[in-house]
Amino acid sequence: MKASSHSGRFAVEALEPRSMMSTVAEADFNNDGRLDKAVVTSPTTITVSLRNVDGSYTVSAVLTAPKSQPITDVDARHINDDGKMDIIASGSKNSGNYSLMWVNKGDGTFSYVEPFRWKHTKWFV
Repeated sequence: MKASSHSGRFAVEALEPRSMMSTVAEADFNNDGRLDKAVVTSPTTITVSLRNVDGSYTVSAVLTAPKSQPITDVDARHINDDGKMDIIASGSKNSGNYSLMWVNKGDGTFSYVEPFRWKHTKWFV
């Protein structure tokens, strides 16, 4: 994956094709070496849970889609080259498909970034 930032905006290009995302994404969201998970828990929310040493999970963030945009899929990817796994979600309405993005702060919490549009094999803010 190639990521770049221009004037505070992100553009991401997938280098290998991915045919689908899912309602669960696993990644190390807090850099402790354990796989954490991001799960679509309602039509407009993603719950991020960090895996504890004993194998249990602790909720670290509940991400809400703005403007009641339904979320159908979630994925974890490096977006801004900071070494932290970010979260991308997608959905669709009658007006078309859209993607949402949350940037990882490194501790299992996230900041929302404005929606970006899908065009061919690239995502744009």
